[in-house]
Amino acid sequence: MRKAFKKLLITAISFCAAGVLIFVIGMSVIGWDFYKLDTAEYTAKSYTPEAVVSSFELDVESFPVIVKRGDAVSLDYYEASDSVVSVETVNGVLKVRERQSRNPFVNMFNIGRFKHKYVLTVVDGGDVSISGGTISVTLDGLQASSLSIDAPNADVEINACKFDSLRVKSSNLDASIFNSEIADVKIYDCLNVDLAMSGGSGRALAVEATNLDAALANINYDSMNFDGINVDISANDVIARSIKADGTNSDLELQSISADIIELKSVNLTAEIVVNGRAADYGIYGDGKDLPPSRPGATDKRITLTGVNNDVSLRFTA
Repeated sequence: MRKAFKKLLITAISFCAAGVLIFVIGMSVIGWDFYKLDTAEYTAKSYTPEAVVSSFELDVESFPVIVKRGDAVSLDYYEASDSVVSVETVNGVLKVRERQSRNPFVNMFNIGRFKHKYVLTVVDGGDVSISGGTISVTLDGLQASSLSIDAPNADVEINACKFDSLRVKSSNLDASIFNSEIADVKIYDCLNVDLAMSGGSGRALAVEATNLDAALANINYDSMNFDGINVDISANDVIARSIKADGTNSDLELQSISADIIELKSVNLTAEIVVNGRAADYGIYGDGKDLPPSRPGATDKRITLTGVNNDVSLRFTA
């Protein structure tokens, strides 16, 4: 009975989704402007602090946020008829808070917010903290001491930035980090993480999520640590002193990897590993069936593989 109900529910949801998709496509073809469904009124505002600002705290619930580098601090934002916004500078901290009303009939079609972005311009240095409910954040060319993001649902894009530290806490995180120098990256206490990183460097990269999907290319970190239940990592042209991944179900594709220490641990371990270096330099230590044979190496470099159900390929370029 339960299985039949579940199948019926899945079928109903599928039909509903298909119907919505057909409606959206059809209305788009005839030139329908869906933004007209948003009944909220938006008023453009700007704020320039009179006092010196050393850090920033944004608690924005429903508007996308862009943070960029500039010669002076300023904020361009919107007030909406269905939300309350406060902006103030207190003891050198620029504080922005936006709260949306909780009327589902009013907020059902508030898609106009996608076109009304908060744009914060900051000078070099300082700390930036961004929080909210469902947030979309873009950071471009920023140089800050620290950046912290805390939101249940977060869509984050970081491009050509330089931070001493980055802290991200989110249940559902979609993050893209490009061409950025971030000394210490910590993504933690997450449920679902979709992470793309390329062209960056730093000291430590640590990601903790129940479901982790990471695509890494051309990055250089002293240490990389990945921890989760379902861990899916694709890495290419990565340089590190140590790379460690710990999961229950792991699917790892590590191509053109330069690392002194590689430690992979999983109950179900699927891995394709191509290491830049001489095979004789690495000690190989395996714990489980169907793993490469264990043997000592000529140096202190080592590869440790641990699993119960394993499908592992290990190759060296020299």
